[in-house]
Amino acid sequence: MRLSRLSLIIAISVGLTACSSLSDSIIGSESSDIIAPAQTKSLYSTAINALRTGNASAARDAAQRLVLADPRSHEAHLLLAASHQLAGDPTSLDSAISGYKASKQFSASNTWASLLAGMASLQRKEPQKAVDFFADAIMADPDQPIAFEGLAAAA
Repeated sequence: MRLSRLSLIIAISVGLTACSSLSDSIIGSESSDIIAPAQTKSLYSTAINALRTGNASAARDAAQRLVLADPRSHEAHLLLAASHQLAGDPTSLDSAISGYKASKQFSASNTWASLLAGMASLQRKEPQKAVDFFADAIMADPDQPIAFEGLAAAA
């Protein structure tokens, strides 16, 4: 069973909507620009809306700025990874999986990072890796039916 692109977009949208908080601190990026809290919120909105409309490039641009502003933000890494996954080519899928792992590093209970990494692994035709990611998602939150669906698809 393959998860369709629409399922991926829906899963990303639900996961991003579930992100718990936005960073309200002012943080400098590598280019010495200061990103104010209002601009940070605007970048989150831009990235999420671009993902919802299927615009991987716009989502990636906004998410990259968020990661530069706060490299320890699991939400920013999740958005950046999702933008790579939406692009769908093999190199982008590798970047997506790496980004989901980074997101998981900063928030171990981040179920959506594991779910989406599992979906990216299925897109890469790597079912064993997908099984591992989906199992991790189930262990983190056994009430996520999409994790069981993904595990069944990968098995």
